[in-house]
Amino acid sequence: MRWPRWHRRAGQAYLISAMAGALLAVHLGVTIRYEGSRIPLALFGVVWLGFSIAAWLCARQRDFIAHERFMIRGYVLAMAFVWVRVMYDFQHEMFPFIRNVDVRDATREWLSFVAPLLIVETWLSWWPALNKARRSTVSGEKVARP
Repeated sequence: MRWPRWHRRAGQAYLISAMAGALLAVHLGVTIRYEGSRIPLALFGVVWLGFSIAAWLCARQRDFIAHERFMIRGYVLAMAFVWVRVMYDFQHEMFPFIRNVDVRDATREWLSFVAPLLIVETWLSWWPALNKARRSTVSGEKVARP
């Protein structure tokens, strides 16, 4: 809110970069020679692209809470490229029970973006929803059902 022009320009640069990165991830997922990496990379790229576009659409609609949440999700996915490298260095300690190297690599590929997304969804959505349900149950209020 203090520097809206700078924020908007940085957001535009991020959106262009994220869209390029996401499309390249999809391309890499389709063309990579490692079979266990194809689906995770392609799915990762599609989800990253979706979060980035959703953040932009929410900002245009002036829904800045949803915009912020989609940006957090997008940043988490962008950092998956770093996380997969960190996991590579520790995969023997993390997955000693997986003997097959190809299965270990595929597991690392999936977990590099699924685990951080599960953590961020727990923080953004699941815990707040559970806390709200717990508060309304403790206070005796009825929980609205769709």
